[in-house]
Amino acid sequence: MKTKNNPKPDRRAFCAFRKPVSPVRLRIAVGGDLCPGPHGATIVREGRTSAVFAPLAPFLADSDLRIVQFESPLPAVLAPIPKSGPNLASAPESAEILRGYFDVALLANNHIGDHGPKGVLDTIRELRSRGFATVGAGANRSEAEAPLRLEVAGRPVSILNFAEFEFGIADETTPGAAPQHPLADARAVAAEADAGRIVIVILHGGHERYPFPSPRLRDLCRAFAEAGASLVVNCHEHCPHGVEWHGGIPIIYCPGNLWFPPDDPASPPKRPFLWHYGYLAKVLFDDDGPFAIDLLPYRSGDDDVRPLEGEACEAFLGYVRNLSETILDSARLQAFFDAWCVKSGSPYLKGALNALQDHAPDDATRFLPIRNLFTCESHHDLVRGLLKISAEDRVEAASRLCDEIDALQNPAFPANL
Repeated sequence: MKTKNNPKPDRRAFCAFRKPVSPVRLRIAVGGDLCPGPHGATIVREGRTSAVFAPLAPFLADSDLRIVQFESPLPAVLAPIPKSGPNLASAPESAEILRGYFDVALLANNHIGDHGPKGVLDTIRELRSRGFATVGAGANRSEAEAPLRLEVAGRPVSILNFAEFEFGIADETTPGAAPQHPLADARAVAAEADAGRIVIVILHGGHERYPFPSPRLRDLCRAFAEAGASLVVNCHEHCPHGVEWHGGIPIIYCPGNLWFPPDDPASPPKRPFLWHYGYLAKVLFDDDGPFAIDLLPYRSGDDDVRPLEGEACEAFLGYVRNLSETILDSARLQAFFDAWCVKSGSPYLKGALNALQDHAPDDATRFLPIRNLFTCESHHDLVRGLLKISAEDRVEAASRLCDEIDALQNPAFPANL
């Protein structure tokens, strides 16, 4: 990747850890979950590929490296695997929508394997053939876990990308996503940092629609910062989260969806309010490392993603600051997570147990929700937390923050689009 010679950026400062000691040496922009889906093929067919992210171009223009979470396989042939949860897919040609706006596609996620091992390899081939670098998925676990090493603005950069253990995970012989193995992953981060490289760790995990990281996820992100990462990002929750500086290292807990349009805009499904809101994050580096984070809040529509302006922008940034303050308060973060375990853990556990009764005894799919409960780190956290709270007779007490969670899931941003 080479530094781009572009016009003055549309910069929106969010928070700085310190004053810069030199001119900016490196700008890294990160976007959240992107899934063109069937509507992406319509956009391409109608010749509107460059229009989806055009409103974000001023913010992205001066970035030396632009990274996006590509949460969709691009299978040549649809071949949905048995799983609990939806099987996503996008037409191969919809990758063109990224051209000119992003450089790297992150593939460690819970949907990359939705159309089997061949779908994983199809996705990697399609993206690379169109000029995008990929990381986080491969023909086997070793390839999936391998760092993506780049030269960016004259600096050596390594990106490591890992997903929680859901469906489509790579093993020693099967294509898929890179799984999270925290101890081994931390050693890999340390090795890249010891080699003098700028290390970016991007995870895919957490609790969908929940506006905070769990205490475990916060500790995991902090551990990567302590292991030598220069930037840590998490995606997956489909809603924006806060940010923090941990020992001088920026942690972005979730930028929210970037663009996740309905399959058919004429008959859109009912989706959570925050499904359509998020932010691009740009981390600025000087000679001593990262020193500031700029955010560009936006609202995503069916056909494009547009920055928030004026009162709506200020309200959104205030919302993110509020979330960020809670992340720093360990007791309050735990109290919120206890409430979430009560609010969402019981329906999740009931759904998994009901699956055992709703299928014939010889139907292997009856065990898929149970498998996901035990293998996915965040699902396991949710149910384990619920059982602990129940055993300690704290269900009523833990529920007291449920109304606050509801309010955070449905904030009153002023409309400007």
